[in-house]
Amino acid sequence: MNSKPIYISQTDNQQIRRRIPAFADHKRFREAVANLLAELNRAVLVNDHTLSPDVVALDSVVEVADLVSGECELYTLTLPDTANAALNRISVFSPLGTALLGYASGDEFTWQMPGGLRQLRIVTVRQTTGPEPIRA
Repeated sequence: MNSKPIYISQTDNQQIRRRIPAFADHKRFREAVANLLAELNRAVLVNDHTLSPDVVALDSVVEVADLVSGECELYTLTLPDTANAALNRISVFSPLGTALLGYASGDEFTWQMPGGLRQLRIVTVRQTTGPEPIRA
């Protein structure tokens, strides 16, 4: 949905693509899968060790600002099996998760969400070493 380049590690690209068949045949997920595939296909793939630490990748903790409302939220981008909305762990298959993937701190973009277009800015990105434990 945006023309600004995004950057994705080869490992993240492989992990996400491996999970697409599980969602592709479900009518409810068709649009989300199509949007995610479009982003993966336009992404610049980089070696894992050369991906800049300020780029949103799987398991990144991301502070996102809504440029219209001014609200900021903190999310962790995850694969579907570790997503938990109550803990702000969002799946890369969700509209917001797909929107964040591959952008870097300071990037601003517009993305179609279920409630309409949103103008967003990546405020900060913090990398983790893998899925953080889910705490109730």
